[in-house]
This record gives sequence, structure tokens and C-alpha cells, in this order.
Amino acid sequence: MREEQKSILQTIMAQTGTVLVVSFVVTLLSVHAGFSVLLGGLCCALPNIYFAFQVFRRLRSSQPGHTVARFYRAEVIKLVMIGVLCALTFKYIAIQPLSFFAGFFLAQISLWIVPLRRLA
Repeated sequence: MREEQKSILQTIMAQTGTVLVVSFVVTLLSVHAGFSVLLGGLCCALPNIYFAFQVFRRLRSSQPGHTVARFYRAEVIKLVMIGVLCALTFKYIAIQPLSFFAGFFLAQISLWIVPLRRLA
């Protein structure tokens, strides 16, 4: 496994692990809030996992234009997935919106922080 793929896998694992740990801790306080945090985090993490696997499965492309096109296509699909997952969650599952968004933002922030820790 190449170094880039290891880094991406570690970032995804850190994001998903953060969501699972925080939702477990919140579940100890309130099951409903913990479930909402978990769903919010998954609505962010699952599309990011899709994006990472689509973009980085073939890093060495002979034509850079193909890599850029794959990046943009994966980003659009990721954003649509986030919207659909959030809409379905709000429509069909009784959640606490504040806890849901806290989980979502926690997952997003962890995605930004993990690469910064490697630079330090």
C-alpha cells in the first residue's frame, strides 16, 4: 500500500473512530442524543469514505485531466449523498437536531484536524 493510500485510510479511520467514540460517550448521557450524534457523524463520514475511494483508487493516471474530472465527479456525488442522507434522516428518523448537527460538524472538523496533526 502506498504512503498516500495509508494516509487517506488513517484519516478515514480517525474520522469514523471519532464519531463512534463521541456518540458512545454521549449515549451514556442520553441514548436519543447519542443516536443523533451517530447519525450526524455518519451523514458526514459515509460520503467522505465514498469520495476518498473514488478519487484515490488510481492516483497514478497518465492523463491529469482524468484525475481532475474524477475528483469533481466524486465531489458532486459526495455533496448529493450528504444532502440525501440528511434529508432522509430528518424525514424518517426522530432525532435531536442539535445533537445531529454536533455529530456532523465533529466529523467534518476531525477530517480537517487529522492531516494537520501529521504536519506538526
